[in-house]
Amino acid sequence: MGRLLLFPILLACALSVLLGVGGYSFFFSNLRDPDRELRTDVAQQKRLADCYRVGCAEYHKSRVLGCAWRLVIAHETHNPSDRNEAEKDCSSLEARERQAALKTRDNLLHRLHIPATSAYYVPM
Repeated sequence: MGRLLLFPILLACALSVLLGVGGYSFFFSNLRDPDRELRTDVAQQKRLADCYRVGCAEYHKSRVLGCAWRLVIAHETHNPSDRNEAEKDCSSLEARERQAALKTRDNLLHRLHIPATSAYYVPM
C-alpha cells in the first residue's frame, strides 16, 4: 500500500521539477540583451546612427545621438572611413551639442562595457 502512494507523489514531484526547469529556461531564453547585440554588431550600430541622423520610424531625429553613435563606431573599428563618417556627422553640431555628443559617447561606451580610455576619437 505504501508503494502505491509513493509512486504518484514521486511522479508529481518529477513533473513539477521538469515543468519548473522548462519554464525557467523558456523565460530566460526569451530575454534579450540589446546592449549585447549592439556591442557585437557594428552594422546595427551604423543603422542606429543613420536613424538618429535622418530620423526613422523607431527613433526621433537627433543629430547629437547620431554623432555620438558615429564616435562609438569610430572608437570600436579604428577604421578611417568610420572616422570620416563621424567627422561628417559631428561637423554640423554647435560647440554645446558637440560636448553633449562627447558625453553621450562616453555614456554609450560605458553602457556597452567598453573600458574608458583616453584614446577616444574626437573630431576636429
